[in-house]
Amino acid sequence: AAGESFYTRNFINMYSVTDANGKVTGYNINPGSILSVADNLIEANNFRGQLSYTNSWQRNAVSVILGAEVRESSGASNGHYYYGYNASTGVFQNINSVAAFTVNPYGYSAVIPSSGFSLNGTLDRFRSYFENAAYTYNRKYTITFSSRIDASNYFGVQTNQKKVPLWSAGGKWDIDKEKFYHSNWLPGLKLRVTYGYSGNLDKSVTAVTTFRYIDFPSSLTNLPFAQLSNLGNPDLRWEKIGIFNFGIDFEIKNKILQGSIEYYHKSGKDLMGDKILDPTTGIDQLRGNFSSMSGEGADIKLTSQNINREFKWTTITLFSWNTDKITRYNGRIYPSDLISSDKNLYPKVGRPLFGIYSYRWAGLDPANGDPRGYDAQKQISSDYYTLINSDSFDELVYNGPARPQVFGSVINHFGYKGFTLSLSIVYKFRYYFRAKSIDYNSLYFYLNGNRDFANRWQAPGDELHTDVPSMPAIANLDPSRDYFYNYSTVTVQKGDNIRIQDVNFSYDFSKSGRALPVASLQCFLNLSNPGLIWRANKKG
Repeated sequence: AAGESFYTRNFINMYSVTDANGKVTGYNINPGSILSVADNLIEANNFRGQLSYTNSWQRNAVSVILGAEVRESSGASNGHYYYGYNASTGVFQNINSVAAFTVNPYGYSAVIPSSGFSLNGTLDRFRSYFENAAYTYNRKYTITFSSRIDASNYFGVQTNQKKVPLWSAGGKWDIDKEKFYHSNWLPGLKLRVTYGYSGNLDKSVTAVTTFRYIDFPSSLTNLPFAQLSNLGNPDLRWEKIGIFNFGIDFEIKNKILQGSIEYYHKSGKDLMGDKILDPTTGIDQLRGNFSSMSGEGADIKLTSQNINREFKWTTITLFSWNTDKITRYNGRIYPSDLISSDKNLYPKVGRPLFGIYSYRWAGLDPANGDPRGYDAQKQISSDYYTLINSDSFDELVYNGPARPQVFGSVINHFGYKGFTLSLSIVYKFRYYFRAKSIDYNSLYFYLNGNRDFANRWQAPGDELHTDVPSMPAIANLDPSRDYFYNYSTVTVQKGDNIRIQDVNFSYDFSKSGRALPVASLQCFLNLSNPGLIWRANKKG
């Protein structure tokens, strides 16, 4: 019903006209409903043409693909409000959205509708040319080459700046087909190698300066105004990722064991990052292709047929190792930024993109249980404001990556007649996290506690078996004290763990040998994430 929601009643009351006694004498927003209307339109067009050629003769084969693609997508949206709206008659009230009114219980403001209602439009255009070719000689040697040119309207003022050439090349050698190769226990053996570049488009920046109009007047001038969204950078380019990959595929006799081992190295060039500028230019930091990073890793996949009789047992083992580090970053970064870099991007050259950093811990004060740290002179200090506002990176400890560097799974499949049991175990190693602990300011004012409160320092000697600070009197509360403790090395834990990911048990009635009225009938029970088998930390 009209005007019955709290938001509408409150909005009307805020802009009502009152006398000296607080009695309502009139309305700037008529009583009734507030109707919000929004329209969205998305149009997409895609054209793709492709030519394919394949041929084989004797022990040779060739395959070629040529093509082009053009894509365009556009979007438009608009929205507006009707105040004092009557659904029965369709009548509404026009309001003055420029003038400012006295609002209740106090203040002075123009009628500002809810955010998100304005005129918006987007236009994305892409053009691509691509080819892929493969040639196999004597059924043993295969070479491949692919390339493409992608262009977008986001980058470049000149046409030749809008596109990026990308390519990759590779080869495979079937060693097991060579005359000199004779192995009964390893009948399958292949080597392969590839190298090339892939591209990425970051739509948060553009080659031309963009801004947006705000749909309410300025509080200072009461006039329409706009905000700068993106400073134009005509030198913007696509991000490019160079990837080298080397792999071995193998198969043991009777397929008792088969799998692959791969090593890869990645190098990111022209990645989006920040660059510090002279403030006299009007901005102090510019977004562009100012960053780079590298990484390497290995993947192993093994499939083993442990038992292959009436009772069957198959194991699939996956192992991955991956590292990354920032090799170039020119943006502004402070030591305090790194404290939250496990959740936010604050790249530190020479370190992973996501890492755990902490303040140096010096234990609890034996006299009063206060947390202590080391200052720039490596002296024990309880000056928390100075400790957490230091401008020296040397005062921070890098604990390790926030994302697992080693991870994988072991999946076992068991089968007997119509019964099947699958058990999936996953593991993650070599990473860290920050465990939450007691924050006394939050405890006093918001009643937010933590189980570590039970282990707090209470008397001299407690510092020998606990790292949880003492509880201060409310008059001595210091947010910097809580902040230093919670972001010190003492709250960092290893994240390594092994857990059961899935358990699936099923029965296929079609394998029972009995006639069924349906073509297929199966029942199953699935249990997801039942729990941990092992974890490195003791926090739970």
